[in-house]
Amino acid sequence: MIEQIKQFFQSMVGSDMDQKTPDTSGHILERSRVQTPPATNADVTETVSPAPGAVPPVSQIAPPASQIAPPPAETLEELPTLREAVVRVLKTVYDPEIPVNIYELGLIYSIEIKEESFVQIRMTLTAPGCPVADILPAEVEAKVRAVPGVRDVELELVWEPAWNMTMMSEAARLTLGMF
Repeated sequence: MIEQIKQFFQSMVGSDMDQKTPDTSGHILERSRVQTPPATNADVTETVSPAPGAVPPVSQIAPPASQIAPPPAETLEELPTLREAVVRVLKTVYDPEIPVNIYELGLIYSIEIKEESFVQIRMTLTAPGCPVADILPAEVEAKVRAVPGVRDVELELVWEPAWNMTMMSEAARLTLGMF
């Protein structure tokens, strides 16, 4: 049946209907000649379709940006403040030896948001000889720097006052079984 339809269209359109040639980008150009009245030239149309295994151009798989509706706007009450966003990210940083994040452990002494989204953090470690003393501050700084809205970060590692277990949050003490 498909062959009969194909033959019908070939007789209507012309014999070069199935002519396919690869272009330089790996796509297949399909050329078809449409018969027109003798008063005009024949129209030649080209459609680009990806070669097997090739990725099609974005213009063929996605609508133009002007046709994409923006996501629903959040109200100001739903957006976290910059300080809240920084605290959230600090709660994802853990001392590898303790199953509690550094914020709940009390290792973050202060977070200050200065003009132009400049964040200053004062933090400590559980002990001056902590094996992650060179890794943990760098991780904190990198994660805070990645928070949307943060322009720059200054991290100060301090040893005074010395950290002790009373600086942990109640949630951290419960997690570690220290009530």
